[in-house]
Amino acid sequence: MDMSQRASLLLACFAFSLDAQQWTEASVTARFLEQNPILRESRARIAMSDAEYGGRTLLANPIVSVSREGAGRTEFYQASQSLPLSGRLPILRQAGVAGAQALAADAASTLWQARSALRAAFYRTLAAQLRGALVQESIAKLDLAIVTLRTREQEGESSKLDRLRAEQERSEWMAQHSETRAIQALERGEMLAFLPVQTSIDLLEGSLVERPNLPPLPELKRIALENRSDLQAERKRTDQFRLEARAASRLRIPEPSMIAGLKRAELNSPAIASGPVLGMSLAIPIFNQGKTEVARYTAEEERVSARIEILTRRIEAAVEAAALTYQIRKQALDAYASNFAASGDQMLNISSIAYQEGEIGILQLLDAYRVRHQSQQRIIDLQTDAKLAQIHLESLIGQELPK
Repeated sequence: MDMSQRASLLLACFAFSLDAQQWTEASVTARFLEQNPILRESRARIAMSDAEYGGRTLLANPIVSVSREGAGRTEFYQASQSLPLSGRLPILRQAGVAGAQALAADAASTLWQARSALRAAFYRTLAAQLRGALVQESIAKLDLAIVTLRTREQEGESSKLDRLRAEQERSEWMAQHSETRAIQALERGEMLAFLPVQTSIDLLEGSLVERPNLPPLPELKRIALENRSDLQAERKRTDQFRLEARAASRLRIPEPSMIAGLKRAELNSPAIASGPVLGMSLAIPIFNQGKTEVARYTAEEERVSARIEILTRRIEAAVEAAALTYQIRKQALDAYASNFAASGDQMLNISSIAYQEGEIGILQLLDAYRVRHQSQQRIIDLQTDAKLAQIHLESLIGQELPK
């Protein structure tokens, strides 16, 4: 049985003994997505944007006027309405859609990064849990050795010093177990920070040894540039500002206002005549042709375009570094596991027999226990490093690696 299988079995037995609910990565992630405040904040921001553009694309209110001239008793009842013939409003509506899509992409990016941080906290907590189980297993094995030492002491086959040295070693491991529990509580707290307030998690269930298929580096970069929501948000903002500039350029096109109403006039007292009134007014765009707005939104578009280029370079460099880091971590894990995974148990068995035969002393025997424990803990550490490197790479490319 290799180290990963032994650790999984030990974890399962430990969890069963406590009779507690086990949380997997999937269940923790599902809990994270329930009533997530990031989603609520995103919906609120999109609603604000929709309301803003909805107000900007409304038709102008009609104007109703009533006037009366005393001389000759002439009355006017009129209504005027501007006609949006420049085509600005449809373009602004398209800009509003692009702006809402940019906000949605921003929210998706924030949610993905938070989910990646949650997954990293989950596996750090799982690793601390595995370390705690490993310390318990090592203490249990050492307890068996102490019982044997006590029996040998009573029979005069070993000294009291051997037993006291073994009990001191056990005290060291108990201190390590307390430290491991403290680290586990800290990591669990970081994980719970992403979850609803009433969430309570005691035990985690999962594996640190999943081996996803790593695509070639060019494919990873392509996936990142296509999937990264923050990059998609900037692209949508480019569309938004380009449409805003187009809409602003339409201010140079005059929009007429139609006037219609009724005129009542006293011709020969007391006779009164009534007749329709028709007219049109036109604002001549001499002073404001939208040039300042066009310049502003053109500069905004250029700024976002430069930010896209910067972000693209950073993504490609970060993905390359993360992929290399993941490969190094995985190779280190494979090399250590193949060389030292099984030797710890063999050394302990050989040392136990040698001690019983009187060929080695208690220090060499305890050293075998310590080496076995350290090698198994190193396996957990290397598995954790590889898993966290994998999660970091997935956070950069915007999706999980294929299994």
